Amino acid sequence: MADDDGMRVGEGLLLISVCMGQVWVALTISGRLEKLEVEGAHKLTGNIYKGVVERLAPAIDAAFVKLEEGVYGFLQAGDLAPNSIGVETVSRLARIQIDSLRPGQSILVQVVHEPRGQKCPRLTTRISLRGRFTGLIAQGADHSSVSHTITNVRVRERLLRIVEKYRPLDCGVHVFPEAAERNENEIANDIRELVKIWHDIVFRYKSTSAPSLLYRSPSLIERSLFSMAHKVSEIIIDSPEHYERLLAVAMQHLPYVASRIKLYDSPTPLFDAYGVSKQVETALSKVVKLPSGGYIVIETTEALTSVDVNTGHMLVGDPREIALHVNMEAAEELARQLRIRNISGLIIVDFVDMPSSHSWVRLQERLQRELSLDEVETRIMTLSPTGVVELTRQRHGLSLEELLMEPCEHCGNGKVPSALTIALKLWRELLLESSLRPADVDAVVCAHPKVIAPLLQAGEEELERLESIAQRKIWLFASRSLRRDQFEIAFGEDALKPYLEAEPKEGEQFDLRAGDELYPSEAPKFALFKNKLVRLPEGIGVETPRISFKLERVGRWFAEATWMPSVEPVAKNEIDALKLKTEGGEAR
Repeated sequence: MADDDGMRVGEGLLLISVCMGQVWVALTISGRLEKLEVEGAHKLTGNIYKGVVERLAPAIDAAFVKLEEGVYGFLQAGDLAPNSIGVETVSRLARIQIDSLRPGQSILVQVVHEPRGQKCPRLTTRISLRGRFTGLIAQGADHSSVSHTITNVRVRERLLRIVEKYRPLDCGVHVFPEAAERNENEIANDIRELVKIWHDIVFRYKSTSAPSLLYRSPSLIERSLFSMAHKVSEIIIDSPEHYERLLAVAMQHLPYVASRIKLYDSPTPLFDAYGVSKQVETALSKVVKLPSGGYIVIETTEALTSVDVNTGHMLVGDPREIALHVNMEAAEELARQLRIRNISGLIIVDFVDMPSSHSWVRLQERLQRELSLDEVETRIMTLSPTGVVELTRQRHGLSLEELLMEPCEHCGNGKVPSALTIALKLWRELLLESSLRPADVDAVVCAHPKVIAPLLQAGEEELERLESIAQRKIWLFASRSLRRDQFEIAFGEDALKPYLEAEPKEGEQFDLRAGDELYPSEAPKFALFKNKLVRLPEGIGVETPRISFKLERVGRWFAEATWMPSVEPVAKNEIDALKLKTEGGEAR
């Protein structure tokens, strides 16, 4: 299949869902999920900063760099590129020591890994800029390279000749798979655009005070347009705002793709309509079933990921053929799960034992072929006679588990869906159930406060969008008696009446004491009063012994409170300081 530009077009679908500040991008081929990416509202990876060296940590050969107010990054000596901006070096070959930096100095850095748990974002001075077909390495490289997924020797040689012709001195250029069918002029223009961006960044570095953001990396939606458009016949997006933006980018850079971009406006959630939601749930499960009846078990620890292949209930037939068949299925599914889950680092795979060396050769060839489809480099390191394979996969952002799961607050060892993940599931379930009900019948939702809070954090515009899609008013209530993974959805006046009778009323007073839980931890903060989350004034904390509030408005989604004039004397001075902070800082 070819488009109007003569480019070969894949048969897959690119599904883009925007919900509660998160962007989900799924690539499906024949209904099967092949790739999944999730991006939050506060993505840092790819951003370039003029940072300030805050302090050195010689014991670990690293430094901490201030990027913005309250945001710090971790820079190791191995990530210091010779002759990069802010780094003084004597020789390009000599290893740069961390003590070549000094606290207080400015330095040009780029975020390469998002913060993980309590860890700071990882930084580098090797600056990389992503274009449509190529990537420019502006510091730390002076050669060209081609994606390992382009295997045709003649195509690789042609691309190398082109990029070497236009590669700037002291910069590197990497060619992405999308360039394989592009002509010299298109590739050259792409490199020129990246060089212009790099010059603008250098100019801003010289003219801007530190710390400051110099360059914000393209969004996941834009990156997906450039990297996956050639693989799909349609791009379907469920957000009108992002649809218009994506269409404008396509018309400017990839006009032949614009006709393939469609706006999804059905009340049924996009991922549910195309069967992706269940496949995502499978990707969060330890056990993945194989078509033959076998299964694989995937477990990730701090040090490595282990994969165990089992024959399951497949017991009829020649044991040697059964073992080979299950292993072949497992090899294909393993490569797919690595892409979907974005698992990186060391991966140990225990295949079903096979007596024939010929079978092992066939298995290794199959595994290598499946892994070659991954844009992230994955290597087979060892294959033992007992069937244990050791793989390494390059780190490329957070894994799906890191994005959607968090440590269990009860045992501390296991992983459970995060409050945001459960809130997203609630959102989907609400739309699914609404699609089966008559329009304009009010929906009533009750969940744990930690689950309702992310819905409120998404903002009133997002909640209005939810009501518009569901074609009804939505009432939100909270209860600590529900488990965090448990929520209730009901419809109609009879379901709403008991909640309205129990909810707080305007003018009621309530007290907040030290130790009372707020939802969430960042602003705006909410406190639970009766069955409603109450938005508190800015600057509030729970450090004071007692603060009193008065409800000034109770709405469908949340209530709002204001300071009470009469408070306990012990807290009055602290409240006055908080009020001064929220009303404009210094007294006038």
